[in-house]
Amino acid sequence: MKILVLGATGRTGRLFTQKALEEGHAVTAYVRNPDKARTLLGTHPNLTITPGALDDAERLAVASAGQDVMVSILGQKATVREFLHSTFLQERLPLIMQAVTGAGVKHCVLLSAYGVGDTVQTASLPMRLVCKVIMRGIF
Repeated sequence: MKILVLGATGRTGRLFTQKALEEGHAVTAYVRNPDKARTLLGTHPNLTITPGALDDAERLAVASAGQDVMVSILGQKATVREFLHSTFLQERLPLIMQAVTGAGVKHCVLLSAYGVGDTVQTASLPMRLVCKVIMRGIF
């Protein structure tokens, strides 16, 4: 299977990308920083690292061409205040979906990264309370 991964250099993205490669899939990592991606992901014959920005619809569409599935594992490092007021996904997701589906990708998977690794233990008490009480429908 050909998989386009957004967020391949994050905690969850790295785990997903490595597992997909171990399973024999062809992975295209669409990343802001290709040097960072090469450092974190290494090299693999089935790995293609494609530089690009999420607001570059043309480049994202080119990276999406021929892919079987797009997996978005985008995360956001932010304070509670920034997180609660963030419109990142609201702004970027429509553009991402238009570019990817316009390029013929039939399957799209969106994953959340909260709770991966030690994030629950290392999050501040206010963040844990916000996520477990106020935003429990999201998390």
